[in-house]
Amino acid sequence: MGNANLVDHFPQYQIEQADRSIAHVDRRFVPSRLSNAYVFLILLIISGQVSKSEALRILGDDPRSPLQALTSKTNGYWHVANIGTKLAVYELDKRHLSGNIEDDRNARFEARLRLTDRSYKQCRREINRLNRATEDYCAARTHQMDMGF
Repeated sequence: MGNANLVDHFPQYQIEQADRSIAHVDRRFVPSRLSNAYVFLILLIISGQVSKSEALRILGDDPRSPLQALTSKTNGYWHVANIGTKLAVYELDKRHLSGNIEDDRNARFEARLRLTDRSYKQCRREINRLNRATEDYCAARTHQMDMGF
């Protein structure tokens, strides 16, 4: 599935060159070649910057899932930034492509920090919302019982 999408849009030599540009990366962090996450990674490497609409055209689906797969713990926290102002435009951190293992490691560390910071802040917001949601739920249940449902 994955490679078929790529060869429809890029010459084979570009795909192979993109794959070689991440040869220094721990292979545990490179998604399966059959996955949309791999297609999205190679697309980012070849194109540099990829709009959401371009990713959608090549992937045949929304890039959200492949992006989440790339930036997750499973794939070693690839550092992919959304550099668009109004519309999504994705860019892979160049340190992943430097050929230097330490640069790659630093980019992953920053991506992990960004992801865990975002997760922590979301969790804090949800905790703060819990009391209000509980009150609203109890009020709705009371209203339901008052109405005889």
